[in-house]
Amino acid sequence: MKATIISNSFSIFGEYSYILNNQNKLVDSLKELNFRAEVGKERDNKGNEFSCMRFLKNNKVLIFHHNRIDVNQNAVIEIKAEDDFIDFVKEVAYCLSDFNVKGNRIAYNEMTFADNAYNYLLIGANLAFNIDNNYGKNADEFMMRLNHKTLIDNEEFNSILSFQDGVVGNNKTKEQKKAIMISNDINTLFQNKEMRFELDSAINYLEKMMTLAAERTQKTVDLLTQ
Repeated sequence: MKATIISNSFSIFGEYSYILNNQNKLVDSLKELNFRAEVGKERDNKGNEFSCMRFLKNNKVLIFHHNRIDVNQNAVIEIKAEDDFIDFVKEVAYCLSDFNVKGNRIAYNEMTFADNAYNYLLIGANLAFNIDNNYGKNADEFMMRLNHKTLIDNEEFNSILSFQDGVVGNNKTKEQKKAIMISNDINTLFQNKEMRFELDSAINYLEKMMTLAAERTQKTVDLLTQ
């Protein structure tokens, strides 16, 4: 069984007020992508207000915060169909080349699902933890989260895998079905503040982060459905 991607997101963290303070140049730099631009405000957890900008087109969204740039894609595709998202990030990096975007952290998040018609997750959890006897019968949800430290090109990352019971639906048919929801969140360690990532070269990390996420997702599906 294969998993299906619901969404994927790549983020670079740094200080990007200098980009938001030059909105006309930003809009002009991204014009070849034919995105719709939106300007807004947001607050941090201390109540400070900052400008933000969103660029939208179909299932793709590019968001500029004062301290982070997010490249998001919502899709329903096979787990191996990675090229479209990587190409999107490359296009964004090319368009932003004049801004010399650098960051001290990068992150990749991928949300996927696999069919769970036979309650694979709860059956497996019951075998592992004897849930029926220890906690009571008729449990209807199980969730697990794992965090590993891993090296990618000598850079240390958190590799967080979580999976749980869930439901996915079809907006057109309104059909719903049980699913195993699987999330991979792969991000560099918070402690290192060095501005060592350039946006265009960070794509080399992204490709390996996506490969790692795909491998961990498929291993999870294989173990739960064997």
